[in-house]
Amino acid sequence: MSTFAGGFTSTGSLPGRETFKNVISAPGIDNVYGADVFPAVTDSINVGNEGAAAQWVDKTSSAILRAAEIVET
Repeated sequence: MSTFAGGFTSTGSLPGRETFKNVISAPGIDNVYGADVFPAVTDSINVGNEGAAAQWVDKTSSAILRAAEIVET
């Protein structure tokens, strides 16, 4: 059985955060104690990589839909 929080995980790790897979929130790369929201999307935009940002938007929206399906069941 999948968990709600598990629905937000990526099949691979987040860029620059190899031990993290949560596409909604992850520790910040530049702010040690702060968290980044939509970390892979934010990082891609910050470095000007629109293609990667679009890919991570797709992956993130898929994760949100997976979590929603878990809540519905």
